Order: sequence, then structure tokens, then C-alpha cells
Amino acid sequence: RRCVLVCSNPLTYCRFTAYSSCTVNTAFHSQRPYLWCSEGIVQTYLHGGEQVLERKRSKGMGYLLGIDLGTTSVKAILIDENGKTFGLGSEEYPLLIPRAGWAEQDPEKWWEVVKRVVGTVVGRSGVNGKAISGIGLSGQMHGLVLVDKNGNALRPCIVWADQRSAPQCRWLAERLGRQVLIQNLGNPTNTGFTAPKLLWVKQNENANYKKVCKILLPKDYIRFKL
Repeated sequence: RRCVLVCSNPLTYCRFTAYSSCTVNTAFHSQRPYLWCSEGIVQTYLHGGEQVLERKRSKGMGYLLGIDLGTTSVKAILIDENGKTFGLGSEEYPLLIPRAGWAEQDPEKWWEVVKRVVGTVVGRSGVNGKAISGIGLSGQMHGLVLVDKNGNALRPCIVWADQRSAPQCRWLAERLGRQVLIQNLGNPTNTGFTAPKLLWVKQNENANYKKVCKILLPKDYIRFKL
């Protein structure tokens, strides 16, 4: 049978003989061998009595949006699949210190700032938002965001720098054993971690604790809102 290569333009056909470096590889599928060549992978199928080879081209990823929810600001970047930057932006928000040793932030404030920064970055780039094919998030760790059944934050986030849960850390170490914690978790309990914060809420704000539907980290609250 005569082999024909179907190029990226469906109306353009290139004879297989033009790709003399191509080799047949039948390992993938016994009924549909593949051809390897410098132009990529082409897949065979039968059409009109001829064996036709269709190029398997990877579709472009379009644009990618990155969002970093830091302790003091949110940052956003818009790039294409080759890493070329099309937009950058950032905006600060406050760290709340309601009393000595406490550190909190308002999750709704995060969301407001994220929407504003992303809107500015995409708007200034000239890129159509529909062309963004992926969003990646990073951010501050161990903050406790409590969400009710309606998707609303029940209280300000207790962020990683908060120290109020020191008594809860001691209780966990005494109850479970410091070595058991290290052996199973790789760390002793620490006020920066999420579990002692949750225990503090249970013991000190039980009304809020009873309404908890979801427990999220800061960046995952933004993912949830998206």
C-alpha cells in the first residue's frame, strides 16, 4: 500500500518517502504501528483502501497563571508554555495582631486582593482570559482557615506565625508522646502547625468549631473560591 503522511494542514499531504529517516515501530499497537521521525510521532489508520499516517501533534498549552499567596502580599504571573512572561503583579495586605503572640489574616481580604491582582495582570497583558489553560497556586503554609457549609470563612485565619497554641502543643506531646509524634510525623508539635490551632479553636471557640465544614490551608482557600 502507498503510505501518505497527513500534515498539520489537513488539506496538505506529504509523501512518506519524503521522510526517509522514519522507522516503523509496532510496539505500541499491533494493529496500528507508529512511525518515528524528526517531525514527531505519526499514527497509522486505514482510509479509502490506503494506509494513511496522521501526525499526533501535541496541542499548545496556551497561557499559564501562577498565584502566590504570601504572608504579606499576593503575587501573580502570566506566562506562555515556553515560559515567556506576559504579566506580573502584586499587592500587599495586612497581618493582624489582635494581641501579643497572635497573628491572623482575613481570608476574604485575600480573595479580594487576588481578584484585583489577577484582573490587572491579565488585563494589562492583552491575553484573552479564555486562553488561560492552567492555574497554579503556592503560598504560606500551616494557616488554619475554617469554612462553614455555605463556603464562608468562620473566623480570621490563624497564620503560621501565631503562637497561641503552645498549651495545645504541650498537651498533644504529653497525650501522644513526643517520640511517637516524631516517629510518625517527622516533627514534634509546633505552634506553627495546623492541628494545634484547630485544637485551640475547639477549646476556646467551640461555637465556631461546631460549624466547621472544611479545614483549608491559605492557598487552598483561594483554590476553593476559584
